Amino acid sequence: MKNLLAAKCLRFLGFCSLAFLLIATHPSKIHGQSTFHGLIHFHFPQLTSNPPITTGMPYDVLMTYIYVDSLCRNVYGNTIDSVINQMGNPYMSYVAKYLYETVDYDPVRFYQWRWTDLGNRYVHTSLHNGASPGFINSEVGMRIHQKNIFADSQKTELFLQADYIADVQVNYTVEGSHPGAFGLPLHMVKVTSTVLDPIKGQVLPDCTPDPGVPIIKEKQQEGKIADATGGCLQFQYAYNWLRLGMGLNRQDSLGNYYTIVNDSTFGDSVTGYRWIQPDSEYIVLLSLTYDRDPTDSGRAFASLLPIRWSGSCGGMYPVRNGHVYDPYNDFGFGTGLTVAQFKAALRNKIYSITHP
Repeated sequence: MKNLLAAKCLRFLGFCSLAFLLIATHPSKIHGQSTFHGLIHFHFPQLTSNPPITTGMPYDVLMTYIYVDSLCRNVYGNTIDSVINQMGNPYMSYVAKYLYETVDYDPVRFYQWRWTDLGNRYVHTSLHNGASPGFINSEVGMRIHQKNIFADSQKTELFLQADYIADVQVNYTVEGSHPGAFGLPLHMVKVTSTVLDPIKGQVLPDCTPDPGVPIIKEKQQEGKIADATGGCLQFQYAYNWLRLGMGLNRQDSLGNYYTIVNDSTFGDSVTGYRWIQPDSEYIVLLSLTYDRDPTDSGRAFASLLPIRWSGSCGGMYPVRNGHVYDPYNDFGFGTGLTVAQFKAALRNKIYSITHP
């Protein structure tokens, strides 16, 4: 009985810890967000009720929404900064658990909750910042990373930041241009794929029509018939983005740091090489990214991009001859693993997050 009571108390404190952490993540008002359309522009209707709970939700997901939404409406973020700074285990482990479970249950709903009517939903004044769930993935993961809550906290941060982790089969790609930042053009590639195994993210955004003026359509083929584990998943990347993440700083035998710089982009405009190829299999880690449309305040807009800040493959790991290409052992699972071995290792890591 004492053990059961202790477990319930720890769960309650974990919910409160998550709520406190989320409150301090970001001001409630959004100003001057840049517009990033590229070739994918998801249109999500804004929520009509908050928190977005249903009776069919798992208990942890339901309570996470209730606690966090309530506290964000009533407590200033800056009043709990000291609490967050002092927070360690086991509470932060439960923060990771509840965040992961809530995003995994429905990334689209979670994204809508993050961006619906922020200025009116959360308490704030001219002197006190409010706080919303915005940028929760990166903020929570970063704090867990900084505090070394897990033995591999940087990798845990990556798993928390990803809205989707999936084994996909690429059907075809479409290319187009985008002005990019500071007038530097981005050569965007829109990928349409079939989900072979949904590892994280159980609800997919509806796939969108191809843009009307693509530069190149690499290949067009009939899409596979969707089944329970065969939904359509679209994401995009720029082939002139760097592929090697900041996490690839290595130490030599003398302890000196160096950075891997070869083979560092997703494509080559001269040779026509592209990282993502039709009729090929990939393990992808993707994140819904805010995409502002100032002409329409009634919907939350998003793009879906690979997580590129850490690792050797920019969040898109090719399957070659039945093995996952992970040349620098980004996850610590080992190199040369079969798809089944790699996915089993992913799920073991996820289990360690959801079962602290």
